Amino acid sequence: MKKKRLISSILLLVLTGTMLTGCSQLDRVKDVIKPKEEAPKDYSAKIKKETSTNIVDESELETGNFYVMHKDKFYSLASYSTAFPDDVSDLETADTTYHAFFDLTQEENIPTMFLENDDKLVYYSEDTLLDYVSFERFRDDGYTISGYNYNILSGGQAYLSMSDGLDKTVVLDTDLYKQLSDLGVANDLLIDKVNKTKITKDYITDGILYGLKPNQECNLQAYEGTIYHNIKTTAEVHAFTNFELFRSAEYTPLKIENLYEVTIPKYFKNGYYWVNDIGMVRIITSGKSYVLNDFDSFNNPILEAIEDYDGTIKLPQVYSEVSELNQYKSETPGALGYVEPESDTTSTDSEKTDTKKPVIGKTNTKYFKVTANDTSGTIYINSDETDGNVILYTNTGKKTYAEYKTDAKRYEITLNDKDIKDTKEFVIATSGFAEKFEMSTPEGWKIENTTRDKVKDFVNNTSSKGENER
Repeated sequence: MKKKRLISSILLLVLTGTMLTGCSQLDRVKDVIKPKEEAPKDYSAKIKKETSTNIVDESELETGNFYVMHKDKFYSLASYSTAFPDDVSDLETADTTYHAFFDLTQEENIPTMFLENDDKLVYYSEDTLLDYVSFERFRDDGYTISGYNYNILSGGQAYLSMSDGLDKTVVLDTDLYKQLSDLGVANDLLIDKVNKTKITKDYITDGILYGLKPNQECNLQAYEGTIYHNIKTTAEVHAFTNFELFRSAEYTPLKIENLYEVTIPKYFKNGYYWVNDIGMVRIITSGKSYVLNDFDSFNNPILEAIEDYDGTIKLPQVYSEVSELNQYKSETPGALGYVEPESDTTSTDSEKTDTKKPVIGKTNTKYFKVTANDTSGTIYINSDETDGNVILYTNTGKKTYAEYKTDAKRYEITLNDKDIKDTKEFVIATSGFAEKFEMSTPEGWKIENTTRDKVKDFVNNTSSKGENER
């Protein structure tokens, strides 16, 4: 009997579209299907900043939604067109029939979390507690024409299956959809050639045609039965396919902002993640830039797919560090999801785990009024506790989060000359500290306790002033 063989999710891409040469599928198609002209956008350039323009005002956050929080700005998660047979958050096993698509304009509105820039994923609700968060990771399939339900004939030819209708075969409102609708195409459509290249199973993976460049012009030679159609269209969509599932129950209440900050699991890698049926976020776990067409980086697997005894591929089940939510197991020692076999030996009393419940320390929110002089400087909050919240408000509406310095065991907020140019008064709000902490300011600055009501008045006044100045 054959043993199970562990393979990566990326290898799955190759197995479902076997190549006769040593070249990768994407490289082969790129060598064959030549674009008529280069897209004006440089898809290999490093991107170091947020490209999304879907900014939501803090006063307009919708209950039950997740947002990327970059400093004091909130970005909505992105959703343009999806091919989901059901709610993606209900999946127990990764499913490559789940696709997401963005046109070349909307892909820029996928918000990016640069973890090294302290970007946050936050949840807002006025009435619903957060049990856990579903992260469905999607493979970056690159750019393609907007059909997504390709099947293969016995001879290896590729065709668009119309068994579910045009609406569930081609992305709505795209050029290809409009042309097929105008032609009245209602039956399976053989895609014989694209730009004189014969399209076979080698170019299809999980229902997606691979190897085109963004906005590339495509001349399709297609057949509905024996009726010939010549269709000129473009590679107008960026395609994504589900290939991994995760669930996390870790989050931290941000009391002052009335938000939950969702903890991003440490084992995450660069990639595209669909959050709780809301939409997609691009997570950059290391570094402060990314390249849009760096497929290897975005598709580097976290979990293992398994080739079974009969050669079929089993996609990974949902993984969570919470045992009640986890369904994934690995047979590779040291890998994520691997569980050591139970020992036959019985532990002694001295080896038994301490089952005492942890003591919850007292925490409260404190407010301080800071009066500066004409000198810029840094405020220090000395504490061993790393999960506290320290926020400074200025009279211009600016909100600054203190950065925790692990080596120095303290939080730090620096005010420059511009910050203290128009005002000398600031407010600091602290929360989440179980023990007392020590706060120090530059020489000549004054710090005193204040109340929540005065802070609210200060924040409201600064917000109004900031709006008027803008």
